[in-house]
Amino acid sequence: MARLGNGNGFDSSVTQTFADDDSGNIAMIGAFLIPVVLAALGIATDYGRASYVRQQMKLAADQSALAATVSIGNGGTETAAIEIANAQWAVNTVALASMGVRPSVSVGKSGGQATARVSFQTSLPTTFSRIMGVQSLEISGVTSTEAKVTSITPTKFSGNGSMWGDPHLVGADGNDARFACPSPSWFNMLSDGGVEVNISCFHNTVGPYPNTDIISDMSVVLGTHTISIHQGPPNPDMTWPRSRLWLGEVTIDGEVYDPSSTKVLANWPQGTVTAIIGDGGDPTNQTADNITISTPQYTIVLNYEYNNGGAVAISAANAGTCGAPGGLWGETLAGINDTKLIGGTNYDAGTIDPSAFAVPTAVSTAPEFKRSPCSLDIASKVKFSQ
Repeated sequence: MARLGNGNGFDSSVTQTFADDDSGNIAMIGAFLIPVVLAALGIATDYGRASYVRQQMKLAADQSALAATVSIGNGGTETAAIEIANAQWAVNTVALASMGVRPSVSVGKSGGQATARVSFQTSLPTTFSRIMGVQSLEISGVTSTEAKVTSITPTKFSGNGSMWGDPHLVGADGNDARFACPSPSWFNMLSDGGVEVNISCFHNTVGPYPNTDIISDMSVVLGTHTISIHQGPPNPDMTWPRSRLWLGEVTIDGEVYDPSSTKVLANWPQGTVTAIIGDGGDPTNQTADNITISTPQYTIVLNYEYNNGGAVAISAANAGTCGAPGGLWGETLAGINDTKLIGGTNYDAGTIDPSAFAVPTAVSTAPEFKRSPCSLDIASKVKFSQ
Protein backbone atom coordinates (compact mmCIF):
# COMPACT_ATOMS: atom_id res chain seq x y z
CA MET A 1 0.00 0.00 0.00
CA ALA A 2 1.34 3.46 -0.90
CA ARG A 3 2.21 5.74 1.95
CA LEU A 4 0.20 8.87 1.43
CA GLY A 5 0.78 10.84 4.72
CA ASN A 6 2.33 11.12 8.24
CA GLY A 7 0.75 11.50 11.68
CA ASN A 8 -0.54 14.93 10.71
CA GLY A 9 -2.17 13.58 7.58
CA PHE A 10 0.44 14.95 5.00
CA ASP A 11 3.90 13.79 3.87
CA SER A 12 6.14 16.86 3.58
CA SER A 13 8.82 14.91 1.72
CA VAL A 14 6.65 14.97 -1.41
CA THR A 15 6.70 18.75 -1.47
CA GLN A 16 10.45 18.93 -0.91
CA THR A 17 11.13 16.44 -3.70
CA PHE A 18 9.05 18.49 -6.12
CA ALA A 19 10.86 21.69 -5.17
CA ASP A 20 14.27 20.11 -5.60
CA ASP A 21 13.55 18.72 -9.11
CA ASP A 22 15.11 21.11 -11.69
CA SER A 23 14.96 18.79 -14.76
CA GLY A 24 12.22 20.86 -16.31
CA ASN A 25 14.31 24.03 -16.03
CA ILE A 26 17.20 22.36 -17.89
CA ALA A 27 14.87 21.25 -20.64
CA MET A 28 13.50 24.77 -21.02
CA ILE A 29 16.95 26.30 -21.12
CA GLY A 30 18.10 23.67 -23.63
CA ALA A 31 15.09 24.33 -25.84
CA PHE A 32 16.01 28.02 -25.86
CA LEU A 33 19.77 27.60 -26.43
CA ILE A 34 19.78 24.98 -29.17
CA PRO A 35 18.48 27.33 -31.93
CA VAL A 36 20.90 30.02 -30.76
CA VAL A 37 23.86 27.65 -30.90
CA LEU A 38 22.82 26.34 -34.31
CA ALA A 39 22.40 29.88 -35.60
CA ALA A 40 25.85 30.81 -34.30
CA LEU A 41 27.39 27.78 -35.97
CA GLY A 42 25.58 28.57 -39.22
CA ILE A 43 26.73 32.20 -39.18
CA ALA A 44 30.28 31.03 -38.43
CA THR A 45 30.04 28.68 -41.44
CA ASP A 46 28.93 31.53 -43.73
CA TYR A 47 31.66 33.85 -42.49
CA GLY A 48 34.23 31.06 -42.73
CA ARG A 49 33.28 30.43 -46.35
CA ALA A 50 33.43 34.13 -47.11
CA SER A 51 36.86 34.34 -45.49
CA TYR A 52 38.11 31.43 -47.60
CA VAL A 53 36.75 32.95 -50.83
CA ARG A 54 38.38 36.29 -50.03
CA GLN A 55 41.68 34.59 -49.24
CA GLN A 56 41.67 32.78 -52.59
CA MET A 57 40.77 35.94 -54.48
CA LYS A 58 43.42 37.92 -52.63
CA LEU A 59 46.07 35.38 -53.59
CA ALA A 60 44.85 35.56 -57.20
CA ALA A 61 45.00 39.37 -57.08
CA ASP A 62 48.57 39.19 -55.76
CA GLN A 63 49.62 36.90 -58.61
CA SER A 64 47.80 39.04 -61.18
CA ALA A 65 49.44 42.23 -59.97
CA LEU A 66 52.85 40.55 -59.96
CA ALA A 67 52.40 39.22 -63.51
CA ALA A 68 51.24 42.61 -64.79
CA THR A 69 54.12 44.42 -63.12
CA VAL A 70 56.68 42.02 -64.54
CA SER A 71 55.10 42.29 -67.99
CA ILE A 72 55.08 46.07 -68.15
CA GLY A 73 58.42 46.29 -66.38
CA ASN A 74 59.96 44.09 -69.06
CA GLY A 75 58.78 46.34 -71.87
CA GLY A 76 55.26 45.02 -72.52
CA THR A 77 52.39 47.32 -73.40
CA GLU A 78 49.75 48.31 -70.89
CA THR A 79 47.11 46.41 -72.89
CA ALA A 80 49.22 43.24 -72.87
CA ALA A 81 49.92 43.61 -69.13
CA ILE A 82 46.19 43.88 -68.35
CA GLU A 83 45.46 40.81 -70.51
CA ILE A 84 48.15 38.88 -68.66
CA ALA A 85 46.73 39.97 -65.29
CA ASN A 86 43.23 38.83 -66.27
CA ALA A 87 44.55 35.52 -67.58
CA GLN A 88 46.50 34.99 -64.36
CA TRP A 89 43.34 35.71 -62.35
CA ALA A 90 41.36 33.17 -64.39
CA VAL A 91 44.00 30.48 -63.87
CA ASN A 92 44.07 31.02 -60.10
CA THR A 93 40.30 31.23 -59.56
CA VAL A 94 39.15 28.18 -61.52
CA ALA A 95 37.40 26.81 -58.43
CA LEU A 96 35.51 30.09 -58.06
CA ALA A 97 34.70 30.56 -61.76
CA SER A 98 30.96 30.07 -61.19
CA MET A 99 30.88 33.32 -59.20
CA GLY A 100 31.80 35.24 -62.36
CA VAL A 101 34.03 37.74 -60.57
CA ARG A 102 36.41 39.74 -62.76
CA PRO A 103 39.06 41.95 -61.23
CA SER A 104 39.62 45.62 -61.93
CA VAL A 105 43.14 46.02 -63.29
CA SER A 106 45.16 49.16 -63.90
CA VAL A 107 48.84 49.41 -64.84
CA GLY A 108 51.29 52.16 -65.56
CA LYS A 109 54.92 53.05 -66.14
CA SER A 110 56.45 56.35 -65.12
CA GLY A 111 59.80 57.58 -63.93
CA GLY A 112 61.44 54.20 -64.30
CA GLN A 113 58.76 52.53 -62.16
CA ALA A 114 56.25 49.91 -63.32
CA THR A 115 53.05 49.73 -61.28
CA ALA A 116 49.94 47.57 -61.18
CA ARG A 117 46.77 47.62 -59.12
CA VAL A 118 44.30 44.72 -58.97
CA SER A 119 41.09 44.95 -56.96
CA PHE A 120 38.00 42.79 -56.63
CA GLN A 121 34.56 43.12 -55.08
CA THR A 122 31.61 40.76 -54.92
CA SER A 123 28.70 39.62 -52.74
CA LEU A 124 28.49 36.08 -51.44
CA PRO A 125 24.92 34.87 -50.74
CA THR A 126 24.53 33.44 -47.25
CA THR A 127 22.78 30.25 -46.21
CA PHE A 128 22.43 30.09 -42.43
CA SER A 129 22.84 33.79 -41.70
CA ARG A 130 19.53 34.55 -43.40
CA ILE A 131 17.70 33.63 -40.22
CA MET A 132 19.41 36.67 -38.70
CA GLY A 133 18.43 38.87 -41.65
CA VAL A 134 21.89 38.77 -43.34
CA GLN A 135 21.25 37.90 -47.00
CA SER A 136 24.82 38.28 -48.30
CA LEU A 137 28.37 39.10 -47.25
CA GLU A 138 30.49 41.66 -49.05
CA ILE A 139 33.95 40.51 -50.16
CA SER A 140 36.62 42.87 -51.46
CA GLY A 141 40.36 43.33 -51.65
CA VAL A 142 43.12 45.18 -53.46
CA THR A 143 46.78 44.59 -54.27
CA SER A 144 49.19 47.23 -55.54
CA THR A 145 52.70 46.51 -56.79
CA GLU A 146 55.63 48.48 -58.12
CA ALA A 147 59.10 47.70 -59.42
CA LYS A 148 61.89 49.35 -61.30
CA VAL A 149 61.63 48.97 -65.05
CA THR A 150 64.17 46.49 -66.36
CA SER A 151 66.79 47.45 -68.88
CA ILE A 152 66.01 44.35 -70.97
CA THR A 153 65.00 45.16 -74.53
CA PRO A 154 62.56 42.49 -75.67
CA THR A 155 63.25 40.83 -79.00
CA LYS A 156 60.09 40.18 -80.95
CA PHE A 157 59.67 38.28 -84.19
CA SER A 158 56.94 38.19 -86.81
CA GLY A 159 56.52 35.93 -89.82
CA ASN A 160 54.36 33.49 -91.75
CA GLY A 161 55.08 29.94 -92.83
CA SER A 162 53.64 26.46 -93.22
CA MET A 163 54.20 22.75 -93.60
CA TRP A 164 52.01 20.84 -96.02
CA GLY A 165 51.70 17.92 -98.38
CA ASP A 166 54.41 15.27 -98.46
CA PRO A 167 55.62 17.40 -96.60
CA HIS A 168 57.20 20.71 -97.63
CA LEU A 169 58.30 23.41 -95.24
CA VAL A 170 57.84 27.09 -95.98
CA GLY A 171 59.89 28.71 -93.27
CA ALA A 172 58.91 31.97 -91.65
CA ASP A 173 62.14 33.47 -93.03
CA GLY A 174 61.38 32.51 -96.64
CA ASN A 175 63.50 29.34 -96.71
CA ASP A 176 61.81 26.34 -98.33
CA ALA A 177 62.83 22.73 -97.85
CA ARG A 178 61.58 19.17 -97.96
CA PHE A 179 61.11 17.36 -94.66
CA ALA A 180 61.30 13.60 -94.25
CA CYS A 181 59.29 12.55 -91.18
CA PRO A 182 59.34 8.76 -91.04
CA SER A 183 56.54 7.22 -88.98
CA PRO A 184 55.87 6.66 -86.18
CA SER A 185 57.97 9.55 -84.83
CA TRP A 186 56.63 12.92 -83.72
CA PHE A 187 58.39 16.15 -84.66
CA ASN A 188 58.28 19.56 -83.01
CA MET A 189 57.29 22.37 -85.37
CA LEU A 190 56.99 25.13 -82.80
CA SER A 191 57.70 25.53 -79.11
CA ASP A 192 57.36 28.85 -77.33
CA GLY A 193 56.17 29.95 -73.90
CA GLY A 194 53.06 27.81 -73.28
CA VAL A 195 52.53 26.95 -76.97
CA GLU A 196 53.65 23.82 -78.79
CA VAL A 197 52.86 22.37 -82.23
CA ASN A 198 53.87 18.79 -83.12
CA ILE A 199 53.24 16.64 -86.21
CA SER A 200 53.46 12.97 -87.11
CA CYS A 201 53.48 11.30 -90.53
CA PHE A 202 52.77 7.97 -92.14
CA HIS A 203 55.02 6.62 -94.86
CA ASN A 204 53.17 5.78 -98.07
CA THR A 205 54.58 2.87 -100.09
CA VAL A 206 51.88 2.22 -102.73
CA GLY A 207 49.89 4.06 -105.38
CA PRO A 208 51.08 6.79 -107.72
CA TYR A 209 53.25 8.42 -105.02
CA PRO A 210 55.27 5.68 -103.33
CA ASN A 211 57.98 6.42 -100.80
CA THR A 212 56.17 9.55 -99.66
CA ASP A 213 55.76 10.92 -96.12
CA ILE A 214 52.39 12.54 -95.47
CA ILE A 215 51.26 14.41 -92.37
CA SER A 216 48.67 12.27 -90.59
CA ASP A 217 48.51 13.76 -87.07
CA MET A 218 48.80 17.26 -85.64
CA SER A 219 48.84 18.26 -82.00
CA VAL A 220 48.75 21.72 -80.44
CA VAL A 221 49.36 22.25 -76.73
CA LEU A 222 48.17 25.46 -75.06
CA GLY A 223 49.11 25.58 -71.40
CA THR A 224 47.44 22.49 -69.94
CA HIS A 225 45.13 21.95 -72.93
CA THR A 226 45.70 19.69 -75.93
CA ILE A 227 44.06 19.93 -79.36
CA SER A 228 44.84 17.04 -81.70
CA ILE A 229 43.70 15.93 -85.16
CA HIS A 230 44.13 12.46 -86.61
CA GLN A 231 43.44 11.31 -90.17
CA GLY A 232 43.81 7.72 -91.28
CA PRO A 233 45.90 6.86 -94.34
CA PRO A 234 44.36 7.46 -97.79
CA ASN A 235 43.37 4.79 -100.29
CA PRO A 236 46.24 3.29 -102.33
CA ASP A 237 45.45 5.67 -105.20
CA MET A 238 46.00 8.60 -102.79
CA THR A 239 42.31 9.54 -102.63
CA TRP A 240 40.44 10.02 -99.37
CA PRO A 241 37.17 8.18 -98.73
CA ARG A 242 34.22 10.42 -99.43
CA SER A 243 32.78 9.44 -96.05
CA ARG A 244 35.77 10.75 -94.13
CA LEU A 245 35.28 13.27 -91.37
CA TRP A 246 35.59 16.81 -92.63
CA LEU A 247 38.87 17.35 -90.80
CA GLY A 248 39.66 13.95 -89.44
CA GLU A 249 39.13 13.21 -85.75
CA VAL A 250 39.36 16.39 -83.71
CA THR A 251 40.06 15.79 -80.02
CA ILE A 252 40.21 18.51 -77.35
CA ASP A 253 41.33 17.48 -73.87
CA GLY A 254 40.25 13.90 -74.57
CA GLU A 255 36.81 14.73 -75.99
CA VAL A 256 36.19 13.97 -79.67
CA TYR A 257 34.48 16.65 -81.76
CA ASP A 258 32.80 16.35 -85.15
CA PRO A 259 31.82 19.95 -85.88
CA SER A 260 28.91 20.52 -88.24
CA SER A 261 29.06 24.30 -88.53
CA THR A 262 31.27 27.24 -87.80
CA LYS A 263 31.71 27.45 -84.05
CA VAL A 264 34.03 28.20 -81.17
CA LEU A 265 35.18 24.87 -79.76
CA ALA A 266 37.12 26.28 -76.81
CA ASN A 267 37.84 29.68 -75.30
CA TRP A 268 40.62 29.67 -72.71
CA PRO A 269 42.87 32.37 -71.28
CA GLN A 270 45.71 30.82 -73.30
CA GLY A 271 43.85 30.97 -76.63
CA THR A 272 40.72 30.31 -78.66
CA VAL A 273 39.96 27.25 -80.82
CA THR A 274 37.57 27.85 -83.71
CA ALA A 275 36.16 25.48 -86.35
CA ILE A 276 35.57 27.06 -89.74
CA ILE A 277 33.51 24.93 -92.11
CA GLY A 278 32.96 26.56 -95.47
CA ASP A 279 32.07 23.68 -97.75
CA GLY A 280 30.77 20.87 -95.57
CA GLY A 281 33.96 18.85 -95.93
CA ASP A 282 34.21 18.76 -99.71
CA PRO A 283 37.65 17.20 -100.39
CA THR A 284 37.87 18.96 -103.78
CA ASN A 285 38.02 22.33 -102.01
CA GLN A 286 41.51 22.81 -100.64
CA THR A 287 41.02 25.78 -98.35
CA ALA A 288 37.59 26.13 -96.77
CA ASP A 289 37.59 23.82 -93.73
CA ASN A 290 40.04 24.25 -90.88
CA ILE A 291 40.71 24.51 -87.16
CA THR A 292 42.12 27.89 -86.14
CA ILE A 293 43.93 28.35 -82.83
CA SER A 294 44.51 31.96 -81.86
CA THR A 295 46.83 33.15 -79.10
CA PRO A 296 48.22 36.63 -78.35
CA GLN A 297 51.39 35.68 -80.27
CA TYR A 298 50.31 33.09 -82.85
CA THR A 299 47.62 32.07 -85.29
CA ILE A 300 47.82 28.35 -86.04
CA VAL A 301 45.62 26.86 -88.79
CA LEU A 302 45.25 23.08 -89.22
CA ASN A 303 43.47 21.16 -91.98
CA TYR A 304 43.54 18.01 -94.12
CA GLU A 305 42.27 19.47 -97.37
CA TYR A 306 45.57 20.29 -98.94
CA ASN A 307 47.19 17.80 -101.32
CA ASN A 308 45.61 14.81 -99.54
CA GLY A 309 47.62 15.39 -96.40
CA GLY A 310 47.74 17.46 -93.29
CA ALA A 311 48.71 21.11 -93.42
CA VAL A 312 49.85 23.48 -90.68
CA ALA A 313 50.05 27.23 -91.27
CA ILE A 314 51.53 29.49 -88.61
CA SER A 315 51.53 33.28 -88.38
CA ALA A 316 53.41 35.02 -85.60
CA ALA A 317 53.22 38.48 -84.11
CA ASN A 318 55.54 39.44 -81.25
CA ALA A 319 56.64 35.80 -80.99
CA GLY A 320 59.58 34.64 -78.96
CA THR A 321 59.65 37.73 -76.74
CA CYS A 322 62.96 37.80 -74.88
CA GLY A 323 63.97 34.50 -76.50
CA ALA A 324 63.84 32.75 -79.84
CA PRO A 325 61.07 30.15 -80.27
CA GLY A 326 62.15 26.57 -80.84
CA GLY A 327 61.01 23.78 -83.09
CA LEU A 328 61.37 23.32 -86.84
CA TRP A 329 59.22 26.28 -87.85
CA GLY A 330 60.22 28.38 -84.85
CA GLU A 331 63.88 28.21 -85.76
CA THR A 332 63.21 29.53 -89.25
CA LEU A 333 61.66 32.68 -87.81
CA ALA A 334 63.82 35.58 -88.94
CA GLY A 335 66.51 33.12 -90.02
CA ILE A 336 67.22 31.89 -86.50
CA ASN A 337 69.54 28.89 -86.24
CA ASP A 338 69.36 27.91 -89.89
CA THR A 339 72.30 25.55 -89.40
CA LYS A 340 69.74 22.75 -89.03
CA LEU A 341 67.99 23.76 -92.23
CA ILE A 342 69.83 23.08 -95.47
CA GLY A 343 67.79 24.87 -98.06
CA GLY A 344 67.39 27.62 -100.57
CA THR A 345 64.53 29.40 -102.26
CA ASN A 346 63.17 26.19 -103.82
CA TYR A 347 61.96 23.34 -101.62
CA ASP A 348 63.51 20.74 -103.94
CA ALA A 349 66.93 22.26 -103.31
CA GLY A 350 66.99 21.66 -99.57
CA THR A 351 66.41 19.01 -96.96
CA ILE A 352 66.06 19.07 -93.18
CA ASP A 353 67.65 16.79 -90.63
CA PRO A 354 64.54 15.34 -88.94
CA SER A 355 66.42 13.99 -85.93
CA ALA A 356 67.13 17.53 -84.75
CA PHE A 357 63.39 18.05 -84.15
CA ALA A 358 62.21 14.57 -83.09
CA VAL A 359 60.13 14.47 -79.87
CA PRO A 360 58.83 11.42 -78.00
CA THR A 361 55.09 12.15 -77.93
CA ALA A 362 52.38 14.46 -79.24
CA VAL A 363 52.58 16.57 -76.08
CA SER A 364 56.29 16.41 -75.34
CA THR A 365 56.55 20.10 -74.32
CA ALA A 366 60.01 20.96 -75.60
CA PRO A 367 62.17 23.14 -73.30
CA GLU A 368 61.02 26.43 -74.84
CA PHE A 369 57.44 25.56 -73.87
CA LYS A 370 58.25 26.11 -70.20
CA ARG A 371 59.97 29.44 -70.76
CA SER A 372 58.24 32.59 -69.57
CA PRO A 373 57.51 35.18 -72.28
CA CYS A 374 60.13 37.49 -70.76
CA SER A 375 62.78 37.48 -68.10
CA LEU A 376 61.37 37.43 -64.57
CA ASP A 377 64.44 39.04 -63.03
CA ILE A 378 62.43 41.93 -61.63
CA ALA A 379 59.88 39.62 -59.96
CA SER A 380 62.00 39.27 -56.83
CA LYS A 381 62.22 43.06 -56.54
CA VAL A 382 58.51 43.81 -56.74
CA LYS A 383 57.12 45.71 -53.73
CA PHE A 384 53.61 44.81 -52.58
CA SER A 385 51.19 47.08 -50.78
CA GLN A 386 47.76 46.01 -49.62
